[in-house]
Amino acid sequence: MASSPPDTPIVVNGTVLPAALAAALRYLITMLGTFAVAKGWVKAENIDGILTVIVTLATVGYGLLKTYRTKANLVTTAEAAPNYIAQVK
Repeated sequence: MASSPPDTPIVVNGTVLPAALAAALRYLITMLGTFAVAKGWVKAENIDGILTVIVTLATVGYGLLKTYRTKANLVTTAEAAPNYIAQVK
């Protein structure tokens, strides 16, 4: 039994850079935490709390940036479409 093609194609982001940067950032944060403990700037028992704050702030920042970019792309798409399809108000 042959299946018919979907109405809309599946779109996959071919850029792997954001995922690679996120992984690099996680490793960098871990290395900085280890370095701070080794230097005596931070006690080992405090590092979990500090890393939690850093990761939480990074997550919030990324979420805000993603929301901004999504909205900007939506506005750009709506502006390019004919007025009977989409309008920017």
